[in-house]
Amino acid sequence: MKNARVWLSVFQEPDLFHIKQLADKVNLSPTATIERVKRMEEEGIILDCCATVDPAKVGYYFSTILSFQTNYGNPAPVIDEIIKDIPEIVSSCSITGSNDFLLEVQIPSLAFLQELLVMLSRHGKITTSIGGEATRIKTIPQMPPLGSEI
Repeated sequence: MKNARVWLSVFQEPDLFHIKQLADKVNLSPTATIERVKRMEEEGIILDCCATVDPAKVGYYFSTILSFQTNYGNPAPVIDEIIKDIPEIVSSCSITGSNDFLLEVQIPSLAFLQELLVMLSRHGKITTSIGGEATRIKTIPQMPPLGSEI
């Protein structure tokens, strides 16, 4: 696909909700842009289009990273099952080293954090790093390898 880098970087920009804006950025008509987006979704290239929410405006005032060393030999299935119904855990990353997972959690209150830590500590050791105001750090656009066509 022509301009694959432009397409992928545009989809990762915040606040890009309108096809007209996207069409202007990739230099296509809105109709052609809609068709291209639909094709990229059907091919599994575009997995999700979503808005970034300001956590503080919806009641999540702290951001926390939990380093989680589990009690399990193959922790992924167990931990995935435990955290799947906790919407405050906004991302989970399986890692190597002394810990098994990093969990990013949006915290509405310190009481909530305490309850979460008590529940999770039954499954392993947790190190908590609390950030200040809950904010999203800008994500660096992921580009396709040089010379790739989509």
